[in-house]
Amino acid sequence: MNKEIDKKNIIKILGKVIMLISFIFIFKRVYDNRTIIKDVMTIKVAIISLLCACLYGLFIWISSRLYAKLLGSITDKQLSDSDISSAYIKANLYKYLPGNVMHLIGRNQIAIDNDISHTDVAFATVYEMFLSCLGSLSVSVLFSFDFVVRWLKDNLGFVKMIIVLVIILLLLIGIGYIFKDKIKGFGSNIKNIINRNGIRISLIIYIYYFFNQAIGGLAFIYILKAMGANIPYNMLLPIAGVYSFAWFIGFVTPGAPGGIGIRETMLTLLLQNTIAPGIIATGVILNRLITILGDIIPYLYTIIRKGRDR
Repeated sequence: MNKEIDKKNIIKILGKVIMLISFIFIFKRVYDNRTIIKDVMTIKVAIISLLCACLYGLFIWISSRLYAKLLGSITDKQLSDSDISSAYIKANLYKYLPGNVMHLIGRNQIAIDNDISHTDVAFATVYEMFLSCLGSLSVSVLFSFDFVVRWLKDNLGFVKMIIVLVIILLLLIGIGYIFKDKIKGFGSNIKNIINRNGIRISLIIYIYYFFNQAIGGLAFIYILKAMGANIPYNMLLPIAGVYSFAWFIGFVTPGAPGGIGIRETMLTLLLQNTIAPGIIATGVILNRLITILGDIIPYLYTIIRKGRDR
């Protein structure tokens, strides 16, 4: 019993150390881009940026609650949605550590704190990732498929376009191969999803991530317009779709902490002929800083809430 307590205490200490390191990487990212922030930060841009950060923070909180419901539909144990949500939000900040996997590993704290199977937590995490990617790709295909294909043809040519599509396909296959052993061990979890109310929760999560990505893309456009970008109304949905596509590429790229660099590069490449290069280059960096603030806001909320509950 004492060994079990010591183990949990050690893991909690490690969690705090990882959180500290995460904040170091976050603040370094903000500090490195301080000049860009200073150059574009008018009162209008500052207000819109803060509102978008709060919106993004709300999305993270909703995601954490839905993850708690999903995990509850898998395991037989009664769980506290509030506790699961807090652990999810905390682990979410680990994504800024190199490797782009620490936030997923960090969720294993949920299994330790609640004495449930690590397999249940792992399945809920992988399944949520699948639903979020499905929602993102749905937005991309629905809003910007023609735009992206036309861009690929104009900028790469047919042969290079096929090569890029093959690389993306191989990337998806590689991800499936990496998780193949996990997927084989998820048989009972899949049955629980089918036999319980997991189908309803799955549908809710998919629809949520669809609107999450669509609204996130429109918020990005609003930021660009606040910076002076001239964006015609017929380009609003295609740009929102491109934003979702860039998010997906950044999300599935191994080794990119929080998709940093990958998402910004994709947005800049795809939109450089649509939006003034200076605005899009600055806008993608500002948007990244907004999402970082959005990740921190729900974490601070959980700390304040826990402090009041004591």
